[in-house]
Amino acid sequence: MKKQITRMAVFLSFSLLVVLSNGYCGATKKDFESSNSISAQGHNGQSIADYTKAIGINPNDAKVYYSRGRAYFEQGDLSQAIADYTQAVKINPDLAEAYTSRGVAYAKQGNSAQAIADYTRAIEINPKNMEAYYNRGTAYAAQGKPSQVIADLTKAIEINPDFAEAYGNRGAAYADQDNGPKAIADYTQAIALKPQYATPYYNRGFTYAGQGKTSQAITDFTKAIELNPQYARAYSQRAIVYLTTKEYDKAWIDVHKVEELGFAVNPRFLKSLKMDSGREK
Repeated sequence: MKKQITRMAVFLSFSLLVVLSNGYCGATKKDFESSNSISAQGHNGQSIADYTKAIGINPNDAKVYYSRGRAYFEQGDLSQAIADYTQAVKINPDLAEAYTSRGVAYAKQGNSAQAIADYTRAIEINPKNMEAYYNRGTAYAAQGKPSQVIADLTKAIEINPDFAEAYGNRGAAYADQDNGPKAIADYTQAIALKPQYATPYYNRGFTYAGQGKTSQAITDFTKAIELNPQYARAYSQRAIVYLTTKEYDKAWIDVHKVEELGFAVNPRFLKSLKMDSGREK
């Protein structure tokens, strides 16, 4: 069974600045580059057994619980990671990175409300906590609250003006508010800071397409594909633009590429393409 491609803009995937990394997706519009969050810091490479041994020697060391939680997180054991982060903040209620990382784990479980509570606590402890602002913004995105997303990502950008992912994801939130000029400005800044990322090109192309700027849209979708040849959504959206510009052969090439990548093409679009092109495939 082929996967469906939804028509949306995408949030930049960053590792939940875990803080995590690779998107916020607007309900009907963009790509949030995702994993959508980032974590505070990684553990130092020691094994879970090493951390457990250290805890046995000193059960009141909050940072060892935190580090073991990060190790569990990296193994995909979210429940145990949350348990260790919780123990860390019981021992040291001001350990901001434990709240941030627990928020990431909750977000990965789909619990955006609890994630937001943890990010908020991390910000209360350290108002300059860029990761917590960024991650809380991505959690608000999951709740469909673009105004809160914009506020938090703006704060993250104030702390770090070179934060490409924050610009990209704020652009997606502006697009959710139908603010095309601000969305394009943010996507453009994200591209300037990290030109190797495909998602801002896709999102900017999506916005241009919505404005009827087909040439710019095609250019951006093409660049996104150049950077990520497996970007099925970019092929799909470029095919839609080619249909509007009556470049039917190019549209069919993109349709075949989408199918080759294992995705299904929207039946209504296919019907229109067949009718307008006079071809069946």
